[in-house]
Amino acid sequence: MNKAPIRSATLEYISVSGDREVDKVTRGYDLICIVNGSCRYEDSRGEHEALRHSIHILTPGSRITQYRVGSSGMFEQVLISIDGDALFGRVDSHDREEERFEEAILHGLAANTSIEELAAMCCHSVSTFKRRFRERYGVSPHRWLLTCRLDIAERILSETRLPTNIIATLAGFINVSHFIATYRRRFGYTPSRTLRGRHSRPTTTTAHE
Repeated sequence: MNKAPIRSATLEYISVSGDREVDKVTRGYDLICIVNGSCRYEDSRGEHEALRHSIHILTPGSRITQYRVGSSGMFEQVLISIDGDALFGRVDSHDREEERFEEAILHGLAANTSIEELAAMCCHSVSTFKRRFRERYGVSPHRWLLTCRLDIAERILSETRLPTNIIATLAGFINVSHFIATYRRRFGYTPSRTLRGRHSRPTTTTAHE
């Protein structure tokens, strides 16, 4: 199966200069990266607020209801839509155990969560969780989640004008130097090279003023 679901995802950059009521319903799994301001959304568990420099995963049927500008006077969000089959693979059964496993994968993408915590979410031991994860994705949980986060960073660098330090934060890196070094190991070049080369690539980015 596809071990890097972000590579086939679609990306949308949203920028508004004032608070905006919206009505956007997700069809697949939408990963929202908040740069400035905040975003309110609703899902099966109630109403939530996504704050600046955070990543959230919206499950199918979630509804984005409002964009709010922050202290900068601008709301900026990168929204990445991921196909469910690319993210989870095709699974015949969707019992409670499978639901917990998929929830742990989403939680791992959206937050810096330890493998121990993800295993606990699945009611598994760490060794069982790692084995199940490797059976599905062919790699360890740490490597898969890191690859996805770096792919998120590369997509944002390629298709927006956001600075490297902001993207490093969105990708879950506290230290920018560590982000740059890890990015270079993944792609063979630095984030700054991606920024320099973005104008030569076709873009899927859209902006709303």
